[in-house]
Amino acid sequence: MPRAPSNVQPSSLDSDGWSERALSELTHLRLELAVPHAPEAERALLGGLLLRSDCYGEVATRLCEEDFHLAAHRDIFSVMTALARTNMPIDTVTVREVLAQRGRLETVGGDDYLLGLTDTIPILDHLCSYAKLIHDRGRQRRLVARSIARLAALTSVNTSLARRQNANTERTR
Repeated sequence: MPRAPSNVQPSSLDSDGWSERALSELTHLRLELAVPHAPEAERALLGGLLLRSDCYGEVATRLCEEDFHLAAHRDIFSVMTALARTNMPIDTVTVREVLAQRGRLETVGGDDYLLGLTDTIPILDHLCSYAKLIHDRGRQRRLVARSIARLAALTSVNTSLARRQNANTERTR
């Protein structure tokens, strides 16, 4: 079991064995970590698909709804997927209609946001590259989430063991 550094006084440790300084540094580090995502690529891909729905099939083989970081973008891509499955055209009119039917139009930013997706398309020929980038960032986020869950589970086990050890030590005194 990890032990506190020798320069840390026992009185400065909390009930879980963390010093205030260590907790402060951990919190600061957590705030500086950025979640892997590519919002510009997400916007460019969605806008590109609104202009070139014929690219949807190739793009859809490279990523899934969960790869999008922004909830609004997941909603829009979900609608595009539903339209493609029913052989409906993917464009601003049909996507807007389905979002409105689902009660999600305002949640994604309304008409202005949806129409704005087609304003800033870097290069339409790069849609598959954007899809790969979005997929890679989604995979990285899932890896980070699994790592955090494992760390939390290990920390919980170590905390439980430390509390039992402290309780046993107190009983023997």
